[in-house]
Amino acid sequence: MKIKFLQDLEDIKNRIIPTLYYPSGIKVNFGMASCGIAAGAKKALQRAQEEWPASSNGLRFAQTGCLGLCQEEPLVEILEPDAPRIVYKHVTEEKIVGLINARLKGDLNEKWALGQFSDPRSVLEQDTPNPVSESVLAKNIPILERIPFYGKQLKVALRNCGYLDPDNIEEYIARGGFLALNTCLSGI
Repeated sequence: MKIKFLQDLEDIKNRIIPTLYYPSGIKVNFGMASCGIAAGAKKALQRAQEEWPASSNGLRFAQTGCLGLCQEEPLVEILEPDAPRIVYKHVTEEKIVGLINARLKGDLNEKWALGQFSDPRSVLEQDTPNPVSESVLAKNIPILERIPFYGKQLKVALRNCGYLDPDNIEEYIARGGFLALNTCLSGI
């Protein structure tokens, strides 16, 4: 991939944003920071991949960075069309199959839920519509932005932690990556 113009960044953003926020099937994000891996996230991901190889049942598995609540690891976020984005806690290799099977049947599995997002956009994405504004939030699952630990945070430098695959440069670009570099280089 070569990026020569600002429009190249915009083209990548427009192509990748739908995969981040509006998946066509169920997307399962595994928190793979050191805290998640130490708690068993890698084993949970491997178990899910064994159970549902290569996008079977419309499932897509991805890794993300730290979601910030290490004592609740392994953390797994499940997002799908017209449903709340829910983060689940203590999702071990023993629990992952049951959790995904429940979601495939429409069960939000409230007992394992840490919380749900009411607005997953970063501070640099105010021009992007809130991807969950049309979704009905789950009644018995807390909203993450209202949990005291998260509610007092405004992530700027760490805004992408837990949202994108750190090995995927296009996901970084989709959430505003390299725009500051462009500003510096262009003198705007």
